[in-house]
Amino acid sequence: MICPECGSKLVLRTAKKGNNVGNQFYGCSAYPKCRFIKNI
Repeated sequence: MICPECGSKLVLRTAKKGNNVGNQFYGCSAYPKCRFIKNI
């Protein structure tokens, strides 16, 4: 999948902190330059 904000790839990640610990989401591979995330 492609990031709609910067055009980089989205990678599957798992939340390690906060209210969503253990939940998976797609995050931009250009992080921290681009902070786009997409919930699954």
